[in-house]
Amino acid sequence: MQHIHRRYMREFGVAMSAYVLVLVASITALNGPLASAGPAVRAVVALLPVLPVGLVLRAVLRYVRDEDELQRRIDSEAIAIAALVVGLGTFSLGMLAAADVLTVSGDWWLWILPAMFAVFGLAKFAAVRRYR
Repeated sequence: MQHIHRRYMREFGVAMSAYVLVLVASITALNGPLASAGPAVRAVVALLPVLPVGLVLRAVLRYVRDEDELQRRIDSEAIAIAALVVGLGTFSLGMLAAADVLTVSGDWWLWILPAMFAVFGLAKFAAVRRYR
């Protein structure tokens, strides 16, 4: 495994572990002792898991910056596909909600970033097969 892969796995693993811990603590606090706290306190606690996700995104960006040209091209293509597919999907949901065809709860926003990562993984798998 190359140095950049090892560094990425280490940074990604630490950031995801921090995310899980902060997410569990945040949900526990919001459903427990902070259930009746004011909106400002609840907002700060609800946004705490975003900080380790920022570290995940930093690890991904460092990895992409340090890889070779072919791998960067594959990742760029996969990122573009993920953005377009998830963007079209969320746009479609928004259009259907605006037309009162379906009701979309506020929780669906939580799935946009995981959907981006999932589609990126599938698109990267397809791109790697095409280039090799």
